[in-house]
Amino acid sequence: MDDPNHAISFDADTIAAALVNIYQKKYGNGKEIEPTLFEKTKEIFEGAINKGVKQSSFSIDTAFKHQLTHNMWVFSAFRTHKMQRDIAKYLLNEKGELKTFTKFVKDVAPYIKHTNRLWLETEYNTAVLRAHQAADWRKFVDERDVLPNLEWQPSTSTNPGEDHKPYWFTCLPIDHKFWKQHRPGDRWNCKCSLRNTDKEPTPVPADTIIKGSEPQRGLESNPGEKGEIFSNNHPYYPENCGKCPFNKGVGRLWAALVGTKRDCNGCNRVEALLVNDPKKEFIEQRRQEYERYKNDPDYEDVQFDEATGGVFARHKDHNHGTDPTPYLKHLTPDGSGYKGWELEDFCVEQLFKMGNSVIVQPEGRIKTITQNGVTHYTALDLILNGTRVDIRSITENKKFYINPLSSKNKQLYKWNDENPNDTADGTLLYFYDPEMFSPLKVKDGITHYLNNLRTDGTRYYGHHNYLKHVYCVVRGVNRIYKYDVK
Repeated sequence: MDDPNHAISFDADTIAAALVNIYQKKYGNGKEIEPTLFEKTKEIFEGAINKGVKQSSFSIDTAFKHQLTHNMWVFSAFRTHKMQRDIAKYLLNEKGELKTFTKFVKDVAPYIKHTNRLWLETEYNTAVLRAHQAADWRKFVDERDVLPNLEWQPSTSTNPGEDHKPYWFTCLPIDHKFWKQHRPGDRWNCKCSLRNTDKEPTPVPADTIIKGSEPQRGLESNPGEKGEIFSNNHPYYPENCGKCPFNKGVGRLWAALVGTKRDCNGCNRVEALLVNDPKKEFIEQRRQEYERYKNDPDYEDVQFDEATGGVFARHKDHNHGTDPTPYLKHLTPDGSGYKGWELEDFCVEQLFKMGNSVIVQPEGRIKTITQNGVTHYTALDLILNGTRVDIRSITENKKFYINPLSSKNKQLYKWNDENPNDTADGTLLYFYDPEMFSPLKVKDGITHYLNNLRTDGTRYYGHHNYLKHVYCVVRGVNRIYKYDVK
């Protein structure tokens, strides 16, 4: 499937099995999906996601990749249903009688060979491109402080069409409304792309959407923002819930009467068809994690979000400390500010609502004698998605953030020394004030931290770096930024 010279199509065994099933069981207009064809379709489009994401230089998080894959599985369900319905049209002759199987196979062959194969390849190639673009968009958002503009790059096709030529080299800020209306990948087989840059913006095209180049059905949305390769507006999807092939009986009648708003990607009737759906497997794994902590007497306030897979549990021995210092006074109406423990709780709550596993840990119980002779109890705040980290709230707007990294390296040194079988290598910086967050500041902080590490062996325990990853959470932003310390 990764061979660029290999046409994307269903293999002979898949087609043969599907035709037998449709002929014998008459899969066609019912809510059932022909299983052989469906499984192969899912496999093809899941491969498209993997290939597209791999082509990007930006590594997306697992949850977002699950979201893209889930979208393709839903798409595969509607695609398979349409295909089996089209194939079923060849079952009967002019008199309405069932054809012989041999005659049926012969008559349907042109449809299989031409129409379906060509569309399948186009859809696959477009899915690869849009998965690549989804990962790239995440990178553009991550680097917007340094490279704030996006430039439309020419098509890499050997014979590009005229659709997007007027937009080539258009350069505009990432949050410009133009990118909401038009971007590479919103027409089938489009091989244009975007790159982020600090070049000066160009004038906005006189006609934001030139006639003949408007987004095509199913490609209107930005996959990097919505987490969907193809939208609900794709021709395979129903016009409304009342016409959905998977919505039967009273449910279909009710949807038709009240005009239910479509959400095909989140519809439970469609999801019921998706056996081994990665999203469902992810939710089930998180449910099991929730049950473990719910039944553990050492944990309290255990919560589970069925929709996002978020898990929260707090160890009964966790405490917030006694530091009375107020921070960020300018962000409270009465100027009283927030205590450190309040900021930690804000961070933890946001992580849970984002769909993460957030297990708040007990305070340290092992005494450590620091270099100046002070007795210290080492503890790390969280196990976040299986990774042990400590939270540091950023409360001052610095040129770059080096002191938080230095202090956390010391803390990791103590923790790892005391817990050789449960080591940690990351810290989490929480920005309650979004204005204080900048990828450039974080990256500069990492660079300066490493430089200090190399030159001050006494302060940094023999130049050793225990801090391998820096995670950043920004209030109001539904993602975790991750930076490697290297």
